[in-house]
Amino acid sequence: MLVRFGIRDLIPKSLLPERQDGPIDNPVVRSEIARAQRIVDGQNYEIRKTLRNYATPIEDQRREIYDRRRRWLDAAELPDYWRAAEPEEYGRMVDRFGARAMARAELTVALYHTDRLWSDHLSFVADLREGNHLVGLAGEDPLTRFRVETAQAYFAIEHDLEDSMLETFDQLAGSERLNLQDLGIRGPSSTWTYLINDDPFRNQLSAVLSGPGSAGMAIGAAMMVPALLIAWAVVDRFFRRER
Repeated sequence: MLVRFGIRDLIPKSLLPERQDGPIDNPVVRSEIARAQRIVDGQNYEIRKTLRNYATPIEDQRREIYDRRRRWLDAAELPDYWRAAEPEEYGRMVDRFGARAMARAELTVALYHTDRLWSDHLSFVADLREGNHLVGLAGEDPLTRFRVETAQAYFAIEHDLEDSMLETFDQLAGSERLNLQDLGIRGPSSTWTYLINDDPFRNQLSAVLSGPGSAGMAIGAAMMVPALLIAWAVVDRFFRRER
């Protein structure tokens, strides 16, 4: 902290101890060190608070996806998209390939499309988080906007999963054999991880530049959009270079 916050420069030279290998009892020195500690604690608190506010809804969604996948893998619950949507055609395919083979194929396809849709969802979340601060220029709360849009995107996963399952079923129904590899159904080649930028200085500057406020402030911010975007780009490049 002494080096990072330049505490030595804040203390008059006359108060600096001559010897550096003994206790420092000067109240001014202790006060400056304590002030730097409070600054660090405040920044770390804001980091944890920001991480929690943005990560909590995504973590809840991840738990729901994981729990369903676990139920499928443990056979506590089986996906039943094909039988429910196309019972007659499903029955004919069971006669051709067997009930066990069809159940195994449906499980494999359900896991494949679930993983694919979840990966796409995390990619969307990352892109949304990266540019979410700009919504503050219109006077909106970036966190509220983030939670609303991620919730809407997550609820759409179930509808997209059903559509994908039925599309794959139609492709299998028209084939001569039950081979999922012919349809490109295979395990994932990579894993997406959702990360949040925890740089306190960039977060605070972003909040100052684009945080929600009164209508007058929003109008003034809108008039200053070009200058603000230029300033933000300069600051963003600086911190990227520092890291």
